[in-house]
Amino acid sequence: MPQIDPMTTLAFSVAYNKGVYALLLGSGVSRAAAIMTGWEIVLDLIKKVAAAENQDCGPEPADWFKQRYGKDPDYSNLLEKLANTPADRRQLLQSYFEPSEQEREEGKKTPTAAHKAIAKLVADGHIRVIVTTNFDRLLEQALEASGVVPNVIASPAAARGATPLVHLPCTVVKVHGDYLDTDFKNTKVELESFDPEMNRLLDQIFDEYGLIVCGWSAQWDEALRDAVNRCKTRRFSMFWSALHEPTGLARDLCNRRNAVVIPEKNADEFFEKLGEMVTSLVEIGARHPLETSAAVATLKRFMAEDRHRIRLHDLVMDEVKSAVSAGSTVSTVSTLPAHRGDLIASFAKESKQIVSLYDSQFDCLLRLLINGGYWGRRSQKKLWFRAIETVARDLAPDPGKPNDKSCVIGGYPAMLLFYGCGIASLAGERYATLALLLSGGHFKENKLDKLDKLDKSLLVHLFCLDFYSNTLKILDYYNTDDNPFSIWGARHHLNLILKDPLKHFISDEAEFTRHFKKLEYFIALAFADWELQQADPKKRGVISWVPPGSYLDSGNNVNIVSATKEEIERLGARWPLLRAGLFGGSVDRLQAAVSLVDTLMRVKGPFLSR
Repeated sequence: MPQIDPMTTLAFSVAYNKGVYALLLGSGVSRAAAIMTGWEIVLDLIKKVAAAENQDCGPEPADWFKQRYGKDPDYSNLLEKLANTPADRRQLLQSYFEPSEQEREEGKKTPTAAHKAIAKLVADGHIRVIVTTNFDRLLEQALEASGVVPNVIASPAAARGATPLVHLPCTVVKVHGDYLDTDFKNTKVELESFDPEMNRLLDQIFDEYGLIVCGWSAQWDEALRDAVNRCKTRRFSMFWSALHEPTGLARDLCNRRNAVVIPEKNADEFFEKLGEMVTSLVEIGARHPLETSAAVATLKRFMAEDRHRIRLHDLVMDEVKSAVSAGSTVSTVSTLPAHRGDLIASFAKESKQIVSLYDSQFDCLLRLLINGGYWGRRSQKKLWFRAIETVARDLAPDPGKPNDKSCVIGGYPAMLLFYGCGIASLAGERYATLALLLSGGHFKENKLDKLDKLDKSLLVHLFCLDFYSNTLKILDYYNTDDNPFSIWGARHHLNLILKDPLKHFISDEAEFTRHFKKLEYFIALAFADWELQQADPKKRGVISWVPPGSYLDSGNNVNIVSATKEEIERLGARWPLLRAGLFGGSVDRLQAAVSLVDTLMRVKGPFLSR
């Protein structure tokens, strides 16, 4: 099946786990700035030494240096030969790390797009810890330009006396030192180990934070590889971005840490894309609770007087537009895998993140419709219905692909709103509103097996087998580990989400359960009635499915089916939903629907969803 882009997974992780992920940056991050690596600087310094002594160091400068001086080259002994004083050394090094006027005009040795995107992530609080092998100060410059003054740890002494990471807005750990330090690490021997203080700090970071790796090959930094490998915990994920699939030691490291690899992006592309996605997710995320409370208070005021009917309409539909706009930005349609194992492997974290995002995006609208369902007058019922219908239409899967078995998780928001408003109207005895929810609307959709059109109500659109069962599969996996196709996992999630916004109307747990079960039984009856009205008379006895639900469970000493049937028998045509016009007001149609559901319950029991 088409996989959800790992960049999407990473963006969700960073956006909704503020400060949880640390960066591990290698020389590839500064490559676009024309900054040499540490070893490239060493080789260039050797050439300068050879030139000063009128020697030709040939194609292998390091070999020439060892043969001439009897030891491997390193940063410190090269600087001693080329510059006698700290001021001389600083002047020499500036040419490698600080731009000339011409280089500045050309954009060289200045913060790159990657540095700037990282700085924004830090300024927004998403990243707080950065580990880097780079000697340059481009990252610090970008951070300071964004208003962040980082705490820089570039030596064992600094690591020993460092302020705890949790108390700082940003910490940059330069494991190989800073270019102004004469003892920064670059040779093979130097890269084989860290001082105990630096190891202790790295152990803490790799234990407590998720890790995003970029621009690091892992080839030469043995001590850093060891630090990543010896971390026993896997609290958060590891993401690895590189131009190509990791090979060799990098691949081994990814396999050990079960890293999510993001190939084919250089550092600029990677961090710019990540920054854009995180910003978008935050902008469409949850609103402040006080804003939602104010919206609900305004709704109540507008509902109370008919003179506010236009303002009431605009308040609700503006929120619908806002929520749908946010929901439309989430890419959720992919082919449903045929096997349970594929679903578990491919859609675990993604489904949880998408459902959580929808829950936050539609929270305000849900609370408005719950209050409308409970308090609203008969004349206002069409507004609540239209709000749900609009969400269902605008987030429906592409009708141009009727043969594509897709994960229609885009149907979840409308289903959530339907349950919230339905339970509230049932609790508030607003039967006209409930009857409209159960029978209203007009959807035209292609049948999967025919070219002609099939008329559907909102309820049938939401609860038809393909649409409903696939949406439930997503919710079920989100809530159950052992049986992701159980219908009960979805109910568990809906219960959790709905209890808080409904607590002002239904405070008792048992009462909430009764209303929830009753709504689902009414859904089944209304669906059965639609099936009976649509069916070919010759095939009327072969209808095999109605939406399953918690009404199948007789736990908590509540048998909703029996209680409802007794109520219908006692009240007959005076049963509230019949009086509100459901089932065409016909007792016979109601009884036929009850009979059909009874038959399917006896035959299939809790496996109605199959």
